[in-house]
Order: sequence, then structure tokens, then C-alpha cells
Amino acid sequence: MHQLPTEQHRLVLMELDLRRAIPGDYELLLIRPATSDTLVIPFRVQWFAPPPHLFVSRYAVEVMRYVLTDQEYTALLDTPDSNRTAAIIRWWTQHDPTPATRYNEAMVEYFRRAFAARTKLATAQEPDGALSERGKVFILFGEPSRIETSLEPDKPGVEVWQYTNAVRKRFTFEVTDQGRYRLVKVDAL
Repeated sequence: MHQLPTEQHRLVLMELDLRRAIPGDYELLLIRPATSDTLVIPFRVQWFAPPPHLFVSRYAVEVMRYVLTDQEYTALLDTPDSNRTAAIIRWWTQHDPTPATRYNEAMVEYFRRAFAARTKLATAQEPDGALSERGKVFILFGEPSRIETSLEPDKPGVEVWQYTNAVRKRFTFEVTDQGRYRLVKVDAL
């Protein structure tokens, strides 16, 4: 803490380490030593570009089911609405691969993929692509390196996603009679 004298007051400069702070409203309480003088300074911690799914916390938990244990999933759904976003952020903080940084890249990327999958993979029978089997693969592994589609008469449609990056897998989806994409095969490349 640094104090800079001014004409009538002192200016105090402080650094606060907020790298692990959950976005929200806070109060800083300053107490003058050897007196009863106090000063309360309200402030807010917020992210530059928060993942849009966090604004609907129940839905955020739904799309997180791919990375949660059954117990974690149930606990987050049972968390009161007013506390759920903070609980979600705490979960991601515990699973942050770069905890020394201010920004949780893994969480932001996960929700970016979920947001993209929601519309990009939507069909008439699966209006929320993020909650589909293709959505699960897209959210967990990202954009496929290559997609092949096969439509033959009297056979179910087939879509094959190949990941030639570090994932090195091929996912085969068949279109069911109800028009849903069902994951039927996963092969290593």
C-alpha cells in the first residue's frame, strides 16, 4: 500500500489480487488505525466477455453434464438459483488448467462451443444442438477437422466427423427414423 500526500487528504493506492474472485458485488472496508474511522468502498468484479450461458444457470448446468459427475450435476441443479452461477464458477475454478491467470480459458471455450452447438447443430427434431449427441462431441472436442455426409436410398443417413488433431478420433452418427443423430461408432485414427 502506498500513501501519497495531497493538500488536505492522503491518497492511498492498493493492489488487490482478484484473479480468483467470483464475479459479483463486493465491499472494501478501510479502518483507520487507533480510531473508529471506517470507510466502505463498494466495487464490482466482472468479466470482459462472460459466457452467455452463465446468465441462465440451470441451462449452463445442463450443458455441463458432459464434464460433471452425476453427484456434481445433481448438486448444481439442487443449488438455489441465486447461488448457482457462483457455484458453477467455483466448479470451473477448481478445474482451471491455468489457475494463475485471471481468465478461465477452459470455461470460456467450453461455453463458447456450447453456444455455437446450440444453433449450428440444431435440427427440427433436436432444436437445441448443444443437448444432442453431436453437440456433446462438438462441445468436448471442438470443430471436427472433416465432416463427411452419406445419403443413400433405403439407408439411414450417416455423418462422420474426423478429428486429425490431438483427439485423433472418428465419430460416426446415424440419422434415426425420428430424425435424430445418434452416435453409433467411435474409432481411433
